[in-house]
Amino acid sequence: MRILEPTRKSVREGDVFTYVMPDAKHRFGRVVSNDAQIGPMTACQLLYFYDAVSESEKPPLDELRPSNLLIAPQMTNRLGWRRGYFKTVWRGPVEPEMRLEQHCFWSATRKMYFDESSNVLPRPVEPTGRWGLVSYRMIDNFLSRALGFELAPE
Repeated sequence: MRILEPTRKSVREGDVFTYVMPDAKHRFGRVVSNDAQIGPMTACQLLYFYDAVSESEKPPLDELRPSNLLIAPQMTNRLGWRRGYFKTVWRGPVEPEMRLEQHCFWSATRKMYFDESSNVLPRPVEPTGRWGLVSYRMIDNFLSRALGFELAPE
């Protein structure tokens, strides 16, 4: 991902953000929750990344729906914004139809599935993400793999 505009502004539930991959096109994500919990870690951001592309920062809001996810939902912190990889471009509420019915994350260490509140799930629900706090760098790797871009050097 390219650096766009570092910010320390608050990240709100419902914020739509852009990020730019090596092809210089804008892609979009949404903050679905600001209170995801990973074990004892609280106030994590639950993010969706959509298969939506634009030449500008203007988000194609009609394409930002759960059926159009590029990768599984991710739980992270605000460093993506602070370092400038994510830039908020639209603010609005998260309506129920904008959310998956069930979020699911796999814990490889505990060999269990969890939701975004650290509740154990009896079985997987697709799409299944990784349970844990995921860095913007790991998100970059997931997005690069999904889009067919070379991974950034270590």
